[in-house]
Amino acid sequence: MQTVSFHPLENLDNVLDDDTRKRTMLTAFFERNLNDNFAKTLLYNQFPEHYVWHDRKKDKFWTPREKGFALGRLVYANPSEGERYYLRLLLANVRGPTSFDDLKSINGIMCTSFQDSAFRRGLLEADDSIEQCLEEASRYQKPGALRRLFSTLLIYCHPKNPILLWDKFYPLFS
Repeated sequence: MQTVSFHPLENLDNVLDDDTRKRTMLTAFFERNLNDNFAKTLLYNQFPEHYVWHDRKKDKFWTPREKGFALGRLVYANPSEGERYYLRLLLANVRGPTSFDDLKSINGIMCTSFQDSAFRRGLLEADDSIEQCLEEASRYQKPGALRRLFSTLLIYCHPKNPILLWDKFYPLFS
């Protein structure tokens, strides 16, 4: 469920067996939530405000932040990316998940996908997530890219009131 980078000449079996590549900021976040009650109260993008990521060759982990300040952010995902987009939406709204399956589970019922989980959690019922996506993209995208994103949102996300959405964001598209 995560991207793994490797050199094309590397032996694929070695890549898959390499435990350091399996451990990422996200999987370590899940692990920290298993035993840390304070961590369970945070969203994924809030984590760097309170914890420091250590990325050593043999060991990768989060420790409580003792000094300094950091902001967290979630990597942008376009709704056309499907499950990656819905995973991002869940990470932005679910506190203290302990695994990918935990994000898919609601009250002990396992959903078939991140999209299904987001829908059942009420994250897709309104156009709030669509508006949030457009507002975030407007901070760093040019008008042409915003228009393409708007088209993608219309096709894949089926907003309840596309005309109101257009009226609200039209000034950003030109």
